[in-house]
Amino acid sequence: MMEIQAESTVSTGVRYPALPPLLAEPFRVRNLGKYLQYFGAGALLAGMTIGSGEVVATPRLGSYLGATVGWVLLLAVITKFLFPFLIGRHVVLTGQHVMDALAKQKWFHVLCIIVTIIGFGAFWAGMSGLVGISLQWLTGVGTPTMWAFITTGVVFVMMQLGSFAFMEKVQIVCSIYMTLAAIATLLAVNPDWVVAVSSLVPSALEYPDWLGGVAPEIVNTPVTFEVLGAFGLIGGGFMEYLAYGSWATEKGWGLTDRPTVDMPKLDTSPDNVRTGLKWLNPVKIDVTSGFVLIGLTAISFYLVGVFLLYPDHLVPSGFDLVQHQASYLAETSTLMLWVFKVAIVIVFATTLYGWLDGLPRAYRMAFRPLMPNFVDRIRQRKWHLFWQLELISVGSIWMLMNLNPAQLMLFAGQLSNVILPAVFLWMAIFPLQRVLTGPLRLRGAMKVFALVVAILFTVFAVISAWSIYTAIS
Repeated sequence: MMEIQAESTVSTGVRYPALPPLLAEPFRVRNLGKYLQYFGAGALLAGMTIGSGEVVATPRLGSYLGATVGWVLLLAVITKFLFPFLIGRHVVLTGQHVMDALAKQKWFHVLCIIVTIIGFGAFWAGMSGLVGISLQWLTGVGTPTMWAFITTGVVFVMMQLGSFAFMEKVQIVCSIYMTLAAIATLLAVNPDWVVAVSSLVPSALEYPDWLGGVAPEIVNTPVTFEVLGAFGLIGGGFMEYLAYGSWATEKGWGLTDRPTVDMPKLDTSPDNVRTGLKWLNPVKIDVTSGFVLIGLTAISFYLVGVFLLYPDHLVPSGFDLVQHQASYLAETSTLMLWVFKVAIVIVFATTLYGWLDGLPRAYRMAFRPLMPNFVDRIRQRKWHLFWQLELISVGSIWMLMNLNPAQLMLFAGQLSNVILPAVFLWMAIFPLQRVLTGPLRLRGAMKVFALVVAILFTVFAVISAWSIYTAIS
C-alpha cells in the first residue's frame, strides 16, 4: 500500500525552476534595494508611455481644467497597473504569451492589429512632431519636421545597433531622470499643496468660461473626449502591455525560460504551486516600480499645468507645450531650465525608442495565432525591421498632414488605450483564467479588483466611442 501511495503522488507535469534565495525567503524591508534588481521591463514600459501621456496630456489637461481632474490621473495609474501585471503573470506561470492563450478569439487579434496600425501611426506623428518642435527650440535652427525626421533616423539606427540589455539599461536611467526632473520642475513652480491634494477628489468635469476665447477647438469637442483621451495616454495602452509580456520572456522568471505556444501541463502539487506564485514577485516589483515612476511624473506635470498655465489661461498646443513651462523656469533658475530642456528631449526620444522595439513584439504576438507558420518562419530581426519601417512610414504620413500633435494623441489614446483594453479585460478574467489550474487562477481581492476595473473600462469605452463620434461629426 505504501508503494502504491508514493507512486500516485509522482507528478508528470511541468515544474517551476528553483527560486533564487532572495525570492525563496519571506519579504523583508531591508532587502528593498535588492528587490529592485527585478526592475527592468517596467522601465521599458514607463519609457514608452511617459512621453505621450505624462508630459503631453497631463499639463495640457491642468492648463484648462485646473485642479479638478487629478483624480482621473490617479485612477489611470491605479487601474492600468492591472494590465501588464495580468499579462506578465500569465507568461511567468505558463511560459505562454496571453495572445497565444487567446488564439481562438481571432477577431480580437484582427481588432488589435487594425486599431494599432491606425492609432500608433497617429502616436508616432504626434510624438516625433513634438521632438522636432523641442529640438528646433533648443537649437534655434531648422524646422520641426526636419528635426523630427533626423530624430527618427537616429533612434532607428540606435535600435539596430543596440541589444535588449542595452535598451533596458538606457530606459531605466532615462525613466528615473524623467521622474526626478518632473518633481524638480513641480517644486520650482512652488504649488499650493492643499489645492494639489484637493484635485484628487472627484468633481464635475466642465470647461471654464474663458476657454472658448483661448482654445475654441477644445470647446468644440466634448469634455469627455479630452479627459478620456488623457486617461488613455497615461500609463500606456494595450499594445505596450503586450510588449511587456514579450519583454518578460527575456528575464527568465518562472517558466519564461521555456517559452511555448501551447499551454503546458503543469504540476499541480502544493509545493510547485507555491513556487510558481512566488515567481510572480518579480513581476509585481517590476510593474509597481514602473507605475510609481509613471504616477509621480504624471501628477508632477499635471500640477505644473494647474499652477503655472491655468492662472494665466495658457493652453499649450505643440510648441507652446514646451515654451510656456520653459519661460517660467528661465526666470526661476538657469539650472532648472536646462534640467527641463534635457528631460523634454529624453522623454520624447526614449518614447520613440521604446516603440520601435515594443510594437514589433506586440504585432508578432497578435499575428502569430492568425498565421503561425508564416510568423514562425520569419526571424525576429527581420520582423522587427519590417514593422519599424511600417510605423515610421505611417507616422510620417500622419505628420506631413500638419495636424495638431496633442489632438492626434488624444484620439489614438482613446482608441488603443481605453476601448481595446476594455475588451481584453473580460477575456483576461474569464477565458484566460480557465486555461490555468485552479490554485493559479486569480482569486480573492485581485479577482474583485479585476472585475471592478473591467466594468470601469467598459463604461469608459462606451463614453470614448461616443466622444470620438461626436468630435469627428
